[in-house]
Amino acid sequence: MSHLTTDAPAIALGAAVGTVGGLYAPRAVRLAIAKGPDGDSSADGLPRVVAALIVTSAAVAGALVGARFGLQARVPAYLYLAAITPALAAVDATTHILPNRIVLPAYPLTVALLAFAAWRASGPGALWRALAAGALLYVIFLAVALVAPPDSLGWGDVKLVGLLGLCLGFLGWKTTWRGMMLAFGLAALCVMVRLLVRHEQRSHALPLGPALLLGSLAAVIIS
Repeated sequence: MSHLTTDAPAIALGAAVGTVGGLYAPRAVRLAIAKGPDGDSSADGLPRVVAALIVTSAAVAGALVGARFGLQARVPAYLYLAAITPALAAVDATTHILPNRIVLPAYPLTVALLAFAAWRASGPGALWRALAAGALLYVIFLAVALVAPPDSLGWGDVKLVGLLGLCLGFLGWKTTWRGMMLAFGLAALCVMVRLLVRHEQRSHALPLGPALLLGSLAAVIIS
């Protein structure tokens, strides 16, 4: 685990980016609900308390990403990940959908940002490793989705994990596996909590996107 920096400009930038991402999350949820099969354009989306918690958490996560990298060439790629995480996690938790309008454009943007980081600092090896990790995780999740019971693993999760593999793989294979372990650990914890409180019906599938996003972001920060 690396030591976090005390680079104040990078921390401030990260907190600002995280805050913007958190502020967008409620709007992303409203758009997802409106575009769903039972769309309601007048839906309120997230409760204010939840929205405030998301903004606060996103700001802290962004600040930690800034502290992790400082003003290095790698920081734009990982601040971008921090920026899209709140909206993706909130939408998936609410609607069980990971919107393509966020996930798909993130692929070329992330590759471009990582290519910039590789050109400026890390070298081509890190970029090739990122592409390999993204492809490997995508193939693994695709294979699982094809053989798993319906609704146990969504196609959105498959597309998301390929994107996360790019970000994790750039930092190394150890970070890639750590991100997946943290993600599935968080998912298992959520399942246990749901069973204990019995607040939801057991037939409801657990959205995996939030756990994948938070586990990957945590792995990035502690890498």
